[in-house]
Amino acid sequence: MKGMFLFLALAALVVADKIPEIGDSFNWERQKDILQLFRFVNQPSSYKKFVEVGKTFPVENEDLYTKPEVVEEFFSLYTNELLPRGVVFNLLNDEHLQYAIALYNLFYYAKDYETFLNVAIWARQNVNQGLFVYSLSVAIVHRPDTKDYLLPPIYEIFPQYFFNSHVIQKVQNYKQQLFLPYPFPQQYPKGSYIVTANYTPSLLYVNQEQSLGYFTEDVGLNAFNYYTYIYCPFWLSEGSIPSCRELSSSTLIISQMLAKYYMERLTNGLGHIEPLNFHPPYTHQTGFYPLLRYPNGLDFLIRPHGGETTGPVYLKTTTHNYNYTLSGQLLLDYGRRVRDAIDLGYVINTKGEKIEINGTNGLYILMNILQGNELSVNPRFYGSLIKYATYVYANTFIPLDTRGILPAALELPETAVRDPTFYSLYATIYKYLQRYLMYQPPYTYKDLELSGVTIQEFEISRLVTYYDYFYADISNALYVSEQEFVDDSVRVYVRQQRLNHQFFTYKLDVKSTKSEEVVVKVFIGPKYDEFNNVIDMYEQSANFALLDVFPYTLQVGENIIERNSKEFSGYLPDLPSFKDIYNKLSSTQSLEQILHQIKNSFLGVPSRLMLPKGTPSGQVYQLYVFIGPDSTSVLYPFDKFVKHHGYKVPNSYLTDVIVFFKEQQQTDNYTV
Repeated sequence: MKGMFLFLALAALVVADKIPEIGDSFNWERQKDILQLFRFVNQPSSYKKFVEVGKTFPVENEDLYTKPEVVEEFFSLYTNELLPRGVVFNLLNDEHLQYAIALYNLFYYAKDYETFLNVAIWARQNVNQGLFVYSLSVAIVHRPDTKDYLLPPIYEIFPQYFFNSHVIQKVQNYKQQLFLPYPFPQQYPKGSYIVTANYTPSLLYVNQEQSLGYFTEDVGLNAFNYYTYIYCPFWLSEGSIPSCRELSSSTLIISQMLAKYYMERLTNGLGHIEPLNFHPPYTHQTGFYPLLRYPNGLDFLIRPHGGETTGPVYLKTTTHNYNYTLSGQLLLDYGRRVRDAIDLGYVINTKGEKIEINGTNGLYILMNILQGNELSVNPRFYGSLIKYATYVYANTFIPLDTRGILPAALELPETAVRDPTFYSLYATIYKYLQRYLMYQPPYTYKDLELSGVTIQEFEISRLVTYYDYFYADISNALYVSEQEFVDDSVRVYVRQQRLNHQFFTYKLDVKSTKSEEVVVKVFIGPKYDEFNNVIDMYEQSANFALLDVFPYTLQVGENIIERNSKEFSGYLPDLPSFKDIYNKLSSTQSLEQILHQIKNSFLGVPSRLMLPKGTPSGQVYQLYVFIGPDSTSVLYPFDKFVKHHGYKVPNSYLTDVIVFFKEQQQTDNYTV
């Protein structure tokens, strides 16, 4: 799927201008406007201003836009009713994507904030809700006059994509019963209702893969995947964030995602990640039962365990529409062409010219080809392996038209991370990258050695993980009356246990013969595989995830470096909810606290998932500490193969650590 490589950006996903300063330039009313645009999106807004603007605003007036042609582009699609309200929006569908870009352009090129707001209100009342939320979110984080304001969490905008259908059904039942009272915690306003959400394995245990539900169904992880499509849309050129292009063209995202997932598999007694076949028969042993329901009431599609996917159907059908029916053949063709390019050492651009890839920009070129994004040297010839593999393995049926699309979980940014096939797809793509790296000269001991720098000692405190309760506002899952809408009198919260970890610290004793700028990196990886065999770091460096990275100035002599887990780069605390932001709007200090707490807005891995879960008796992992020059890539020295023993340089340190999972019994009197 295009753009999926932005999954785990970690410390590299830094957008320097995303920390707004609270002052004269911060408009409180604008923040309130943005929140109201996303409230109860599955029904037209009942705010008086919204109702009036939705009916009377001259949205087709070209004088309201700095780029007038965007009006015709959008309304040529809108008037054909390609995507009415209630239809499931699917970014992977070409027609839906075209529509989303057209609506984004309408928002982005509105001549000033007031025009932008009115266009957004008009769209809120008149266009498909999924289309609206996606395009508006992208516009808000990219427009200069809105980029500093907070979006409500996507799991509170569309709770149906993040919490199992029985939870949604439960709160809807309570609404129908006029919310018969029961106790609720004092920190929530009177009239609030709270339901408890469990992960899928506690409801339906189909296969062992579901034991990882605490990781794959984590709302923060799924939200992060979604926000990479918002902050770094694969189709955007004008006004895009420069660091997004760099990230989408690196191996960082794939390797980190696979490493974290693999460690969680080992915690649960599972082994290697099963790759996919990009050729018939299209079968996958791992079934998937998402237990999710779309806002329009239709259930998410399932994939039976060990069954054949719809890929063969795509190959046999004579109906050719929406690229679905061609996906099986295209997957074969594109896979072969990419492998040939890697083996030959060059790709062919749209002019038929050869472009060498065994050089500085080779990996950048290859990654863009694999994604099939706008930077691909020849998207027609190389296509997008990820996109068509998703079509085949999502087990999606061919839609009759754009109004009948029912995407599987694998196709949506909000839900893809829940599906084990998501990781199998990445494992398959990573094999292409490893094939490419085989042709590149490996690092040697001399390459990795930082002359004059020695790590003499490393200490780390006890590592403990546990579950604690997390709360989210899922009121958007309900339909409310006009009065309830205006008064915002209906509040429903879900609480769910999520993985977390205790605060920990580490200390480095480094000796240096000179003063210099360096980068310190700490990687974590498994010690034993599923058969209890010791894992050789030299052969399985891809299984090591980046835990921390930071710049440091070494002084001559002994350097004592101390870090705590709250300082680690690339991680994000729990996102502020609708309620949090609303309550802080009246206080400059409180809102500023939230803004600085989340730092680079929603671009970060949940800090809760910093450590693998571990086990009650303790699970052994390896930590690899490396100090290198500040000009290297984030993954260096794991971004290429290394000759044996090349990792054992004085400026590195390898040690074992144990992660303990602490089981806690938490009960209270307001569980429903």
